[in-house]
Amino acid sequence: MMMKMKIWKWALALVLASGLAVSCTEEEKEQEKVQLLDCSFKINISDITGNSVKLSAVPTKMSVKYWLSVVRKDIYKLYSSDTEFAADYLTDMKMNAAEKGIAFNEYVGANRISGYSPKLINGLSPQTDYVAYAYGLPEWTGEFHSMGILEDLSDRYANWDDASVLSDAVMKGMSIGDEIIGVPYEMTVRAYLCHENIMKKGGASVPATWDDVLSMTDFKDKTGTYPYALACTGVRAPQEMIVYLAQKGLEICSLQDDGMYKNTWKDNADQLAAAADVFQFYKDCIDSGVVDPNSKSFGYEETDDNFVNGFSASYVTGNWLQEKEDANPEVMSDVTVEPIPVPEGGTPATYMELKPLFLFNTSKNNDAAFDFATYVCGKEWQQGVYSSASPRSDVTVPGKWTEDFQALSDNGVAFPPVTLGSISQAMIDSIAKVLQEGMTPQAAAEWLADAVNTSLKESGELSAS
Repeated sequence: MMMKMKIWKWALALVLASGLAVSCTEEEKEQEKVQLLDCSFKINISDITGNSVKLSAVPTKMSVKYWLSVVRKDIYKLYSSDTEFAADYLTDMKMNAAEKGIAFNEYVGANRISGYSPKLINGLSPQTDYVAYAYGLPEWTGEFHSMGILEDLSDRYANWDDASVLSDAVMKGMSIGDEIIGVPYEMTVRAYLCHENIMKKGGASVPATWDDVLSMTDFKDKTGTYPYALACTGVRAPQEMIVYLAQKGLEICSLQDDGMYKNTWKDNADQLAAAADVFQFYKDCIDSGVVDPNSKSFGYEETDDNFVNGFSASYVTGNWLQEKEDANPEVMSDVTVEPIPVPEGGTPATYMELKPLFLFNTSKNNDAAFDFATYVCGKEWQQGVYSSASPRSDVTVPGKWTEDFQALSDNGVAFPPVTLGSISQAMIDSIAKVLQEGMTPQAAAEWLADAVNTSLKESGELSAS
């Protein structure tokens, strides 16, 4: 049955999300009204591309971009429940792997990285009725929560036996205040990757602190390779920055007593000084020559490629580089997985990206939706699909690319659940102000604090405290 349907989005999710079924027809072209189960608000759908769709909540002006998986409605209706549908989907993937004569994990990995997503909506007709499962990226949790549409799952978690296999860091990422707002189905963390052979060539040990990094001033002359790397633009830059901030005991904004958020650096001299230290670290990395000066304009593409090709000896990145080890073993076979260097007296931290499934608080069938969500977070599904990126503590794969990464997850930090678009851009801009415009670290910290609070005010999330 599923074997005949080849319109699945492999590249990004392999499934789904709970509680969100949308149906689009040609007659609805003007408004394209989409019903969110029994929810009391409407969703407009537009800008369907090969791998994404834009959904706007009505009557709010908020819009969110989602990744999308689609199946024809007449096929979906053959199943008695979401759980049956998901179970058959997993079975189908295993059958496909068996047909190709390869291990299931290899099959899933190959499909996720080979660019299948442009074929997602290939062949779909506007005259046909479809059911789409859409899931928001974690960056959009704040929008959902501020719209008041998410169900508090605390009582459901209390009766869910498998909740005990989710770490405190994972649960923090699934919570806003005292509310649990999602079920995690995928987790990735960052680690400090080092080329062991290049480090030995430079006569250096793996740096454990920021000072250790900054002391490697003759490394480039000895090896022809920069010892460290930074992403200063693009989506990776804010992700790196929140780790450096967390190591100094800071958040980009924090939950206040009134349930809203605020950047408090300018209210506390110690916090402001700590934030300035982070910007000073960026500046010192460039000025000392331990980082390529061109990094001022580097994003994740350049930094990952430089590490993979041995142009930098170390970098904080993710376990997706495992595929590069197979493709470039001569350079990548010496990679070790290490904790991220910390400032003197700082706290270990790493970036954790948790992808949640949401339930909506006006839906009438949330028992079934929670069953589906917990099935996807369950051990069978996680071992079959997300074994190298599971939020569960009892699902892992031996080896440095999974086990060693997951060992760092207890120190995971994530973005606060607020509207992040302008905040992320302000973080990128603040790095540029120091590295490209010559702003002092202290002034950059003050500028960023103001920019964050301006963004929170515009989104209605700024605390009055």
